[in-house]
Amino acid sequence: MASTSFVYSFAVPHSLNVASFRSSISVAFLEKPIKWGEFEVKMVMLLAINEVYKDTLVMFFDWLSSMINNANHFVALLESQSYEEFISKIIE
Repeated sequence: MASTSFVYSFAVPHSLNVASFRSSISVAFLEKPIKWGEFEVKMVMLLAINEVYKDTLVMFFDWLSSMINNANHFVALLESQSYEEFISKIIE
């Protein structure tokens, strides 16, 4: 219905329905950015949320909003080179 890419080089595709068997968030860092809607995307965060945990979506988007509002922190997140580095930057 609408592109899920954003100006900060990331995309968050998600279903219109909350219907996943198990909740998870998967993250992919692309070696070469791809055109996704209007923006070049380097990171894709794929959401799968179970109905029982649908309130998690609000928490996720609150967290994402706070990350985007701190441009330096978000750029550092995009430049993560390992899972451990990515997780440590998330919890900073």
